[in-house]
Amino acid sequence: YAKLIYRALMSAPNHSMVLQEIYQWFRDNTAKGASDGKGWMNSIRHNLSMNA
Repeated sequence: YAKLIYRALMSAPNHSMVLQEIYQWFRDNTAKGASDGKGWMNSIRHNLSMNA
């Protein structure tokens, strides 16, 4: 997840996104984000808290 979050942030004009924008990037660009499950959201939050 950390590498995907990095890719999401690098795709933003100022390399900065709020959490909802990261979620939307995952929905648009990954199979996990396109699924109905919410586990990937927890994984994103966990990675952001551990790697901040």
